[in-house]
Amino acid sequence: MNSIQKAYYQAFLFSLLVCLSPFKGLAYITPFLSLAWIILKKPDSQIFNNIFKWFCLSIFLIFIHAPFIDNFAFGSSIISIITYGSFAFIAIIPARLISSEILFERMLFWIKNIFLIEAFIGISQALYSYSMSGTFDLSNGDAVQGTIHITPAYEPSFSNPMFTANMVFLMIAILPSFILKNKAKIHCIVGSIAIILASVIHILIIFVFSFILSQVIYKFGLMRQKIFLTISFLFLCVISISLLESNFANLPNYIENMFKGEYPRSKMVIKVFHDIPKRYPLMPLIGFGPGQFSSRAGLIGTGMYLGGGETARNLPLFPNEMSKPFEEEFLDMWLFTTLAQGQGYGSTHQPHFSFLSVYTEFGAIFLFLIFLRVSVIILKIKKNTDLIKRFDRQIFSTSLTTGIFFVFFLGIQENYWEITQAIFPGLMILKILYANTTKT
Repeated sequence: MNSIQKAYYQAFLFSLLVCLSPFKGLAYITPFLSLAWIILKKPDSQIFNNIFKWFCLSIFLIFIHAPFIDNFAFGSSIISIITYGSFAFIAIIPARLISSEILFERMLFWIKNIFLIEAFIGISQALYSYSMSGTFDLSNGDAVQGTIHITPAYEPSFSNPMFTANMVFLMIAILPSFILKNKAKIHCIVGSIAIILASVIHILIIFVFSFILSQVIYKFGLMRQKIFLTISFLFLCVISISLLESNFANLPNYIENMFKGEYPRSKMVIKVFHDIPKRYPLMPLIGFGPGQFSSRAGLIGTGMYLGGGETARNLPLFPNEMSKPFEEEFLDMWLFTTLAQGQGYGSTHQPHFSFLSVYTEFGAIFLFLIFLRVSVIILKIKKNTDLIKRFDRQIFSTSLTTGIFFVFFLGIQENYWEITQAIFPGLMILKILYANTTKT
């Protein structure tokens, strides 16, 4: 490995350990610490050029909106640069500099070991919670948080979904080893159990759906391998539905009420597409600006998000502020669901998620560019895979595409695209997979 690849490897280990730790604040700046470490170990002109471009884009997006928005929250806009830092990192690091199968294999060694440790801890937490509740169903899985919150008591700060998202990313990295070399069987079995017992239904559904989509794109392997994978996933689905019967049984009712507009989420979507454009005609096109509406940056900037409720706290050096659109159109519904009567609502009911946040803060044009970029990346992966026609390349491409879809569709559920602790190690894994599968 060259110097940049060694630095990437070290940055990945650091990021993975931090994002699976209780240090949530440190997790937010991990992408920037990782980038600084790589630059320190091996300065590269293209990395500096990409940093300059990202900086210019960030400043442009802030100042192009500021003159048109009353009470523009500059602090929240700066926070948005931090919360979207995961994507800044993978955009800045050129794929050609880290393309190395040896690098991935060294990362995989630690991925397997940490994955197995976290899986056993997660299962232990589920069993302890089961001993108290008598069921694996309903909210029992909330206690499954791995080393993010290792004590058995439930901690209401999104630790459970963050743990599960990380476990899925690690599983995606391990699957090629299982399929190609028939290794890591124990890892896949124990890890699957931990992911299921965490009972984060939206993550389970998105993971399975992403895998199915990638299967449609890549028609790889022999029939027996496809049959084996299909049976394995069906078996896991059966186990999931059996253990989490009530959680899955609630889905039809949830979907029905969502389409009826009875939840804060559906009410906010209706408001964003029907009511707000009447008062802010430019919003659908260019948005309100970064951190000015429903993004995690916007929520943090109010000083009422971190810690939540009576323990809420603002960030040091940042004033508590909110834009006029946030205060008039979003604040009341958000407070209702998180601070007042609506505390029983889960993330599926909240009036904020990444697709909505990007649309309201950056506009339909920017959201379309994201769709376009994801499509171009997947088409490039498929083109290179079809050109080389190697079975191992097809398997790695399938895992990579599954991961890309997984990140993309997480944006339907919550502001996952800004939750560094949930997605950054996974994005680093996808980056090295992309570098290796697109090299010619």
